Amino acid sequence: ILGTYVHGLFDEPTAARALLDHLCAVCGRPPLARDAIAASSDPYARLAAHVRAHVDVRALRQAIGA
Repeated sequence: ILGTYVHGLFDEPTAARALLDHLCAVCGRPPLARDAIAASSDPYARLAAHVRAHVDVRALRQAIGA
């Protein structure tokens, strides 16, 4: 049931930033960098950006022979 209440919460950058900054404060960490949460209405564009940032695509292509 809880999942239905929070589903889509992180689609809104302002809400995501407020929640994450609060959790950082609770844990004694500094707030997130201002550009840590980018606004994008296209979830596939956000996924692609995340993959580009965290996966060595060139090495992956070499590994599969592409």
